[in-house]
Amino acid sequence: MANFNNDYTINKLTNFNQQHTTKTAGGAVTTITIGASASTDIGMGGVNLQDEQFSISDGSTSVTWTYLQACHESNANCPSATQLKTGSGRTAAEAAAEIATKVNASALNITANASQNVVTLTPQAGASITVIELNDGQLGGSAGDWVAASSSGGTTIKTAANIPFVFGVPGVISLRALSGANGYKSTLV
Repeated sequence: MANFNNDYTINKLTNFNQQHTTKTAGGAVTTITIGASASTDIGMGGVNLQDEQFSISDGSTSVTWTYLQACHESNANCPSATQLKTGSGRTAAEAAAEIATKVNASALNITANASQNVVTLTPQAGASITVIELNDGQLGGSAGDWVAASSSGGTTIKTAANIPFVFGVPGVISLRALSGANGYKSTLV
């Protein structure tokens, strides 16, 4: 910053682009990863999710979803709010998108986004996320077929530059003598 002499003139200007940082703690996000890639088949020949169940809680509300092959004749999403489509030809990317859509439409205080075969669950203010794989404690034929994992709380960093105000006048000014006709010039750097 600036160092001032006794006559209020600046004798040194340092750290001109000094920055400060404000950190805001964010909530922990949870990811659900289905299969090894977006094109993984979640039907009987791939990650078999038939009749598998899981629940998601936001700390006050809990919703349980069940995977069903027969919920819809085509490969479209299940019409029920608590059923998810599985079956041959259904990809992990389609399954992730269906989870995100149904979480966002639910009463949970959670926002869901799908990308490829991963669903990211973000808690809203005051919420915490718990995902429970029901039945045998794992969805699919092996432990890596459907994985829910939580990450630590994120941090939002806002950085802004502090630019000093420089006022330059020759000598000392008398504030009492200033008027519209008797002004002074200032310089912003």
